Amino acid sequence: MSRKLHRGRTRVFHKRNTAPFKILGWILAAVLIVTGGYFGAKFILEEKPGNEAASSLPVQSDTSAPAQSQPPVSAPPESPTAAENLRAFYLPLSALRNAQTLEPMLDEAAGAGFNAVLFDLKDSEGRLYYQSGTALALQADSAAEDALTLDELKTLFQTLKSHGLTPLPRLYAFLDPLAPRKLSSAKITTADHPTWTWYDDDPQNGGKPWLNPYSPVAHQYLIELMTELKGAGADAILLDGVQFPKQTKDAGFGNGEYASLSKAEVLATFVSKAVEAMDGSRVLLSMPGAAALGTDTTLFGGNPVTFGASVAAPDLMLSAFGNRLTAGTATVENPALHPYDAIKAALSQIQLRLQVIDEEQRPALTPWLQGYDCTVPQIAEQIRAVRDTLGGEASYILYNPEGAYDFAALKEE
Repeated sequence: MSRKLHRGRTRVFHKRNTAPFKILGWILAAVLIVTGGYFGAKFILEEKPGNEAASSLPVQSDTSAPAQSQPPVSAPPESPTAAENLRAFYLPLSALRNAQTLEPMLDEAAGAGFNAVLFDLKDSEGRLYYQSGTALALQADSAAEDALTLDELKTLFQTLKSHGLTPLPRLYAFLDPLAPRKLSSAKITTADHPTWTWYDDDPQNGGKPWLNPYSPVAHQYLIELMTELKGAGADAILLDGVQFPKQTKDAGFGNGEYASLSKAEVLATFVSKAVEAMDGSRVLLSMPGAAALGTDTTLFGGNPVTFGASVAAPDLMLSAFGNRLTAGTATVENPALHPYDAIKAALSQIQLRLQVIDEEQRPALTPWLQGYDCTVPQIAEQIRAVRDTLGGEASYILYNPEGAYDFAALKEE
């Protein structure tokens, strides 16, 4: 039947001359094949830039098509170590107030390779060394008698920056025995009496109250200070005392919005708020070396290197190691006599701890190094260990509570 139909319509098909259409179809097909092959090859090249055979092909521009704008190619991000590169030294506020000696000292420090100055604006006794204008700070009434005004603080920041040095204020957080006396909703209370103040020991034995890490008001008090300091010109903040007391017997932490969180989680929540308040500026989190090593995390409920700070600052001062340092499989006897070996062993083990953290969330390391009761060669050995372990542009904090340093000798070393 199909054959009869074909025969009956032979003339109909042959009435139209199909040759031009066939030629046109062949041309269109060829164009599609060539175009598809071109763009297919282009796709392969873009998806596999490492293909040596493909990358050797010449690239031809199509002048018949209008040029299309391409997104700008951004530079590769800096490594965490380079991005957080701070070579800091500590100065007491008394040294920062001495205009006659300060600027020559800053010049010497910058000449020796330092680029940041650490100083206290809220100490472990809860004292504020600047006159904060935040409502909770005014209520806490914790400012020292000689506290800097905000204008004086801004001038200090500008002076440090003019010498190429980053201001690095230190704020103690929950380790604060002053603010709880007037911020009743921010203190740790007793478990049986939620209006009473809890002390970490008998007051006659030096026991002190604490700010409550579970209190939103305590968080707000501290975050407002950081926001204020950033507005005054602080490009980085070092947080200390982000911890719980050594013992919490009979302590009451309340049943507020953070009550369901573990100790580690509530501290990490606070650090997250701090990072947000600093809005891209660096937040350094100080911690004992033993906590960063994972050997004693009692004060934190977990390893504080995981709390989300952009920089972890473990205390690796030689005096903190005692007579023996054990870091993983490494043991260093008399660390003070072997500063290079001690610092390198501790940092190497902490680096291993950091590997379990997602790379995007992994903090940079800025260890505390001992700058007192040490010779210049001992200090130089500590710094060399940091550089050999973390890289030539590694960060560190050199600490001497008196602020006395032989910068000229350190430069020679």
